[in-house]
Amino acid sequence: MEPFQLHFQDYLSVIRRAKDEGASHDYLRSIFIDFASKSFNVDPVEVELEKGIKGAKLRGSIDALYQDIVFEFKRDLRIERDKGKEELERYLRSLGNKQVYFGILTDGLVFGAYLLQDDGLAKIDDEVDLGKLSPEDAFLWFDAFLFSERELAPTSQDVVKRFGDTSPVFNSSFHRLSSMLASAKQDPSCKVKYDEWDKLLAKAYGHNVARNELFLRHTYLSLLVKLLAYAALFRKHPKGQQLSEVITGKAFTNLLNLAEEDFFCWVLAPSLEKEALELLRGLERHLMVYDLTKIDEDLLKELYENLVDRETKHDLGEVYTPDWLVELTLRETNFGKGKRLLDPACGSGTFLFTSIQLLREQGLQGTPLVDEVLQNIVGVDVHPLAVTISKVNYVLALIPDLAVYTKAVVIPVYMANSLEGISPTGGQMVDISTGDKDYFHIPTSMAEHPASLDKVIDEMGKYMSGDADIALDGFSRQLESQGYKDWVYLWRGNLKLIRKLVKQKRDTIWTFILKNYYRPAYLRRYPFDIIAGNPPWLSYRYITEPEYQAQVKRLTFSYGLLSKKEVKLYTHMELATLFFVLSTDTYLKRDGVIAFVMPRSVLTGAKQHKRFQEFLQGYQLPPTQLEKLLDVEEVSPLFNVPACVLIAKKHGQVEKVAVKILKGGLTSKNVRWSTAKAELKAATKQKSADKIFPPTLEPSMYLKQIKEGATIVPRSLWFVRPVVSAYGSNQAKPAIETHPEAQRTAKKPWQNIHLEGEVEAQYLCATILGRQLLPFGYTELSLVVLPLEDKPNGLSMVNKEMALGKGHPGLYEWLNKGEALWIGGRKERSPVDTYSRLDYQHLLTCQHTTGYHTVVYNRAGTNLASCVISPPLSKTGLPVRGFAVDADTYYYQTKDDIEAHYLCAFLNAPHVDKTIKPYQTRGQWGERDIHRRPFEYVPIPKFDPKDEKHRKLAELSKECHEKVAKLALTGKSIGLLRNKVREHLKEELAEIDSLAKSILA
Repeated sequence: MEPFQLHFQDYLSVIRRAKDEGASHDYLRSIFIDFASKSFNVDPVEVELEKGIKGAKLRGSIDALYQDIVFEFKRDLRIERDKGKEELERYLRSLGNKQVYFGILTDGLVFGAYLLQDDGLAKIDDEVDLGKLSPEDAFLWFDAFLFSERELAPTSQDVVKRFGDTSPVFNSSFHRLSSMLASAKQDPSCKVKYDEWDKLLAKAYGHNVARNELFLRHTYLSLLVKLLAYAALFRKHPKGQQLSEVITGKAFTNLLNLAEEDFFCWVLAPSLEKEALELLRGLERHLMVYDLTKIDEDLLKELYENLVDRETKHDLGEVYTPDWLVELTLRETNFGKGKRLLDPACGSGTFLFTSIQLLREQGLQGTPLVDEVLQNIVGVDVHPLAVTISKVNYVLALIPDLAVYTKAVVIPVYMANSLEGISPTGGQMVDISTGDKDYFHIPTSMAEHPASLDKVIDEMGKYMSGDADIALDGFSRQLESQGYKDWVYLWRGNLKLIRKLVKQKRDTIWTFILKNYYRPAYLRRYPFDIIAGNPPWLSYRYITEPEYQAQVKRLTFSYGLLSKKEVKLYTHMELATLFFVLSTDTYLKRDGVIAFVMPRSVLTGAKQHKRFQEFLQGYQLPPTQLEKLLDVEEVSPLFNVPACVLIAKKHGQVEKVAVKILKGGLTSKNVRWSTAKAELKAATKQKSADKIFPPTLEPSMYLKQIKEGATIVPRSLWFVRPVVSAYGSNQAKPAIETHPEAQRTAKKPWQNIHLEGEVEAQYLCATILGRQLLPFGYTELSLVVLPLEDKPNGLSMVNKEMALGKGHPGLYEWLNKGEALWIGGRKERSPVDTYSRLDYQHLLTCQHTTGYHTVVYNRAGTNLASCVISPPLSKTGLPVRGFAVDADTYYYQTKDDIEAHYLCAFLNAPHVDKTIKPYQTRGQWGERDIHRRPFEYVPIPKFDPKDEKHRKLAELSKECHEKVAKLALTGKSIGLLRNKVREHLKEELAEIDSLAKSILA
């Protein structure tokens, strides 16, 4: 790096001086080529200058063409950027589409990289200004295009730079794969791979994610890691036909299941193979940059997250576990030689990789190490790409030892769902659906002998062609000779089914699926000493795939994590807790230890976690007790939400839990434990379980009357503002438009919606959002269109036909536009019409929009804030019919303003806020969800007008509302504004707090 630093500093000095002197773009180009020659061994002879372009309507010449890079030089991109992009696009088009070219637009200091797409020039990543980059970052940026380095020790960060989603390698590969998929998508064998891939991912993500972009990302990464594994294992790079054999697994002669004919082998279809081999040769050439004998970390997990999980998995959960936390967790379980370990949701395989490293640290090596690992370290994941990457990592951890290993290797990492139960056929079968009401059936007794079962599946593959009767008889005799006479009838059915799939050209993936799917049934028969990993962090409400929903619900009830009476809690259930309990029950032997990285919210007083906490204290079956807790909430960088590691023993008995609290900042997220240990502060305390889990408290008498606001969404259809006009406004039928803030904060596909029109004033209401709510007041109220009318028994919705019939054409037009937009943008599982969405669970029509005092408080936030909304309403911009409560807040309505202020004072009392803290879920920035917790865990008594303290609280609330209304508050941060209010009301809040404590006492 030292020579490059000198060249880099010289280049910056020369190029700046040249630009200051107004040098031509030709001179800037010559300075850069000289720099590239010295720094990256670019031979100037190979740089083609002023290459003329061909075409009937094309004129000009390319400034510089080097290999697959087109350089366009300008004197100053601040002035000439648009012109440069136009020329770059023209030059790239002139080169045709036989090869993928990159375009680099530069003025010598600022560099932008582009790729030509069908719809024009696409920026690969943000522009870089060399003057603002470190020499290290500058070198990596250029070398990602030039790949001049050799014999580099690979690191996960370097792999992301060279092969991640902003790299030239990924972008050119993705472009080629897109073209290949477009021509192959209707091929039946390609379609079945795509469909089965989506089916498994629905279990990994909780919902259907099928889209071409993700499938192509998975394909790219699968191809890359298989090539990486081959180069690392055999210390050579595959040539010619060997490239396709690497992808199908045939090239790995002694590693029977490292690379299999999986979902991503679609690229080897006969019509695509020539193009696929060109793609593979390019990837293989770029991997030559590394010395793969120097791998000493899980090389692939950051690349996996970069290309896949960051955009797809729910933001509360599935991010990779850093090396230091994996190593610490495994050490705390006392993992070592002779102990069998399972990771039931292994992801990229970090726990497996690290466990192999720990065994080597304990003195095992060579054949004894490989034998120990293959017998005792097992991974399962439902994500097909994760399984491929995990297998490759598994092998990379064993590379020095596999060189002397002479036996055939079957890597014990399987693509299956660890939650999968034995089918309803009396526990005798594992049933595998093909998606067309057809099933393969595998006897669980055969699943106990995987090697033999895999052999039967392979044998079945030999009888997929030829005369049907002859094939069935031949396969039957083969089974009988192997001692499976009792199951011949079953396997004849399996063979008939796979022959049917062959005729439909849908057979290409099924032997791969069959060999993996039954593994959980097998693993149950031979439980493990240790289960360790990071299970999916996913709430039930994010699981939309119906089959998986039903499975998770059934298991949650069967393990007693919730009762069927607690249906309202079900959407908040954490999948990680189910994984923990099921894994303990199903895969862990008596006296075994389970250690899972978990969201720290499972330790809070959230009601959906109560049964899980009882399980950890030995009160549920199977008897299990928490032994250790690693609290990493105050470690950064780490996860997006607070986390912990729970370590429990099956049939364990402990009086105290060892709680290790780690705090501090790390120089990098993915450091080793030896580094983290030096950078973090650690303290261990012995605590009884009742000090870890919040106690159950008495609820308030108000609890059943506290309601959630209505889901007034999509907000861009309902949240409005007055249209400013020089001619004033019609108060009876004002001109309104979608509020820009509603557009800005909307989720796709509602972001760019803008409605405008005149709507009858009786359909305008005020509401309040969390970002407008202050203690004892608000910054402003929002204006909303709500199609409501009063009926004798309450509010009722007005649809567009009713509006027209009532002589309200303004509302009719608004609803007509809104309905069309809703139909075009709604999700498949959303209500069919917009009125059902607006009045979901009757949360809107159950409200009183007039004649009541409404106590509102925030649904979420670090601290409680509450105010009373009473008529007449102000700060709305237009006259309104009344006040409606949005789902951003919870509320209580009463005709007694004194009662309303009594309750508001209680909700703003610091004591109440402090009491609910242990019961709030936590996010990256601290306590988060509030919901009904103030009334679930604080026994606020019903208002008694005869009680002097009750009346005094109400008086104080009214005084505070008057003071807040007079405050001149500026600033956008609602948190800062609330703090200013609390500071201003410091004396009143102290008195309110004292009264609240006294009443509760």
